Amino acid sequence: MDKKNHNLKDDEYHLQGDKVETPFSHTQPPTMAALNSFSGIQRQHVVLFIIVVFLVVGSYKLLNQVFHAIRSRPVVTKSLNQSKPGAVATSTSQLAVTSQMRVEQLSKEQLRLQSLVQSLNAQLSQVQSALTELTTEFDQLTEQVESLQSGQDRLFKYHTQAVSQALSAKKETPKVVYYVLAIIPGRVWLTTPEGATSTLAIGDHLPGYGNVTLINPEQGTITLSSGAVIGYRPNDK
Repeated sequence: MDKKNHNLKDDEYHLQGDKVETPFSHTQPPTMAALNSFSGIQRQHVVLFIIVVFLVVGSYKLLNQVFHAIRSRPVVTKSLNQSKPGAVATSTSQLAVTSQMRVEQLSKEQLRLQSLVQSLNAQLSQVQSALTELTTEFDQLTEQVESLQSGQDRLFKYHTQAVSQALSAKKETPKVVYYVLAIIPGRVWLTTPEGATSTLAIGDHLPGYGNVTLINPEQGTITLSSGAVIGYRPNDK
């Protein structure tokens, strides 16, 4: 029964017009409407974000300029406020006077240094002249020393040759051998192996032996200044 009544209501509903229209028949689907609404909101946010970025950058630049202006301005202002025209003129005149005095001092110092340099140059010239003279004297002394050395060398060579010749002559002439032939107090007779004879007394010189210092008849010997002792032949005793 209920199903039948429900069908009757549906038939009555459809009989009211040829086409059935719902309250949402002239609107877009819900999904497309939501997408269009979100896109509009997103574009607004992007525009707002760009505007905010420009504002922040502009504010930063403006604040930076203001900061630099404030930081540099007090120094100039302070210096302008503190420096009065009269003080500036006085300071300038004092600076000019000080500069002039400094220039004069530097000029005097330069003149003193120039004078000192000239004096040193003169002294250096004197030292160089003295050094030249000393060098000349040293060369002369060197020549004299070399000459003396050469003469000394020649003298030493001559003396060496003379000594060598004397030694050679002594070696070439052997000492003569003497024997006592006869002896009495104060007198002696000597003989050589070759048979030559000679007589000597106290103080007489015997070549190669020296002077006679002692005649001893008891021992049959004589003593000479060279220390030599001459006696009889071994077979004559």
